[in-house]
Amino acid sequence: MVCCEHTLEFGEMGLYSPPIRLSMKRHPSDFQKDVARFLSGYISREWETGTAKDGANGRETPAYDAARIESSLCLPDVPQQETANDCGFFILAQILLLLQLSPEGLRTLAAAPVDLVMQLPWPSQKDVTRRKVKLREALEALFQAADDVADNDVDTLLKQSPELRAQVQAALWDGPQFAEALRRVSAAA
Repeated sequence: MVCCEHTLEFGEMGLYSPPIRLSMKRHPSDFQKDVARFLSGYISREWETGTAKDGANGRETPAYDAARIESSLCLPDVPQQETANDCGFFILAQILLLLQLSPEGLRTLAAAPVDLVMQLPWPSQKDVTRRKVKLREALEALFQAADDVADNDVDTLLKQSPELRAQVQAALWDGPQFAEALRRVSAAA
């Protein structure tokens, strides 16, 4: 089942022919399953390395189940980037959302079914574009403050100026809406 299709244009419109068509499906493709399998193998190897160290300390550690990643791979319907150059900003936006969760909230999200994950307020392209502007403005303010006081220590700059600290914080955090939405949605499930 295809949930959406996109055409990926590199450079100017029509510069490359034929355009690459991307289909987003609810279930992983064979390639995505392969990536999950390779990632599982890597994590399994890291687990074994860590387990060997624990074993030297006399602690018993269970074997890593490499099928965990493959079996839990899902592609929920959440907003996707619409430009070719915003992937890092999408990742940052999602990391910032996850950082506001408590450890229990993060465990809840990790165990949540796809239909619950789809109900959460994930950042849209518009949200990411807005975040980029706020980050750029905060960075410009940091550079300006550093020039003004001839000090490039960000910690010092933020301690000296509550206004600058508030601007940088506003660029990184929009409030607890995501954590609250996760609590509401998981309580209703």
